[in-house]
Amino acid sequence: MVGSTLSKLRRHIEALEIDGGRYYLVCGRTGDRPVPTVGRRFESRETADRAVRATERYRSALRRYDPQLPYYDLIVCEEPVENVPRESDSEPSSTASGRRQLIEFCHTVAGAVFEIISESPHDAVERAVMDTYLDAAESIESPDELCLRLLESMSVELENHLTTEEQAATIRMAAERISSHRPCEEPLSETLAQLHSASLVSDYTLRPSSTGSCDDRMWDVTITAYALDTVDGRIPTLPIIVELFSRCPDSTLQISHAERFEADDSPLTWRFSMSIASDGAPAGLVSVPEVSN
Repeated sequence: MVGSTLSKLRRHIEALEIDGGRYYLVCGRTGDRPVPTVGRRFESRETADRAVRATERYRSALRRYDPQLPYYDLIVCEEPVENVPRESDSEPSSTASGRRQLIEFCHTVAGAVFEIISESPHDAVERAVMDTYLDAAESIESPDELCLRLLESMSVELENHLTTEEQAATIRMAAERISSHRPCEEPLSETLAQLHSASLVSDYTLRPSSTGSCDDRMWDVTITAYALDTVDGRIPTLPIIVELFSRCPDSTLQISHAERFEADDSPLTWRFSMSIASDGAPAGLVSVPEVSN
C-alpha cells in the first residue's frame, strides 16, 4: 500500500532529524523546502544526504496516487539555525512563488490525510478518494487545479464515509504527522496567518463573538478568495482544521456554517462561526453547508 510506504519513509526521515542541526534541504531551483522535510534539521551533511534520498523516495511514492506532485531538485544547505527563516514566516515574493506555496501546502495536507486513511480500516474511503481523483485527472489539464480538486474530493469522501469522531481522529493524526507546531495561546490567529502565507486565502478577519474562558472560545471568521470551491453545496474546511489541530490537538473544534458574500467588484468572501472548546461534539471538520446572505 502507498500509505504504508509513505509512513515508513516519514519515520525514517524523522529518525534522522536532530534539534539544532546546521543542515537542511531545499530545492536548488526554487528555494522551496518540500514535504516531508519542511522545518527539519540534520546533524551532518552525510545525514542530510540520506534524508535527500529518503525524501525523493517519499515523493516518488506519493506521486503514485498524485501524478501532479511538484518535482524538486533537492540540495543540502548549511547555515546557523538562528539565521534560517522559518517556512511559515516567508511571504510570497511573486505570484508564481505564491502559487508554488499553495500547491505544496495542498499536497502536504492531502498527502498526510491519505497516509492516515491508507493505514486505517477505512478501505472504502481510500478507494473513493482514489476513484474521485482519477476521474478528475481525466478531465482537468492544469496540475495546479487538479491539486485543489484533490483536497475538495477528499473532503467530500471523508464527509460521506466517516463519522464525525472518525473524522476528528483522522485529522488529528494527520496534523501531528505534518506539523512541528506547538500548542499556543492564539491557535486560530496563527492558523489563519499560515493559510494566508500559503496563499490559500488572500485575506482574513478574526473577531471574538463571546467572552468565555480560554477553554471555550468563539469567533466570527471571514476569509477572502479561498482557493477551494464548494462541492454539492458544501465548502471544504479540511485544510483549516488540519492546521488548527496542529496547534490545539486536544480541543474540540466546531464550524457551524459558511455564509457567502459575493460582489461584482470584490473577491468572494466566506464568513464562518468557529469555536474551540475543551469538550463537546466536534462539527464541520471536513466541510460545512453553504449559506447565502
